[in-house]
Amino acid sequence: SHNYNISIPRVDLSNVDFEKILESKEVQIGKIEIIKPEIEYYLKKHKQNKNNDEKIFTKLDLFPLLKGKLESVEIDTFSITNGDIRIYKAPVFNEPNISSKDFSIELYNFFLDSNSINNDKKILYADDIELLFKDYSLQLKNNQILNSKEIKLSTALSEIIAKDIEIISKN
Repeated sequence: SHNYNISIPRVDLSNVDFEKILESKEVQIGKIEIIKPEIEYYLKKHKQNKNNDEKIFTKLDLFPLLKGKLESVEIDTFSITNGDIRIYKAPVFNEPNISSKDFSIELYNFFLDSNSINNDKKILYADDIELLFKDYSLQLKNNQILNSKEIKLSTALSEIIAKDIEIISKN
């Protein structure tokens, strides 16, 4: 299992139909905004397939978390703004492998139900995603660090933009 430390000082919800949630177990929300979260994620080492050195990727299935409680979740815009994220990877947890002091994520037309896992047209259950990482840092395997002032990804615009990239040796 992996460990998380998450602090969320503020969450704003708009256009929530509480009556529909109570009557039909279907959640419809216009916008959820998580403001200034602090996230630490401790990733433990995965066992590799003995027959193949390639990493195995699986789909993220969130519906089992809702099963028996809700039928579906629909959110027009789900956003995280001005977050601080640090991801630590085993075996060393003393400094993050990936970090960003100011990140934002926007998911548009998020929809989750029992069949969502089979929809290959959506990424993370959304039609479009926008990611912005400021002051991004990535520890590379060869004792170097990749830093970028800003990394931006937009599926709607089909673009990835990185500004002021540098690779430095770790001393």
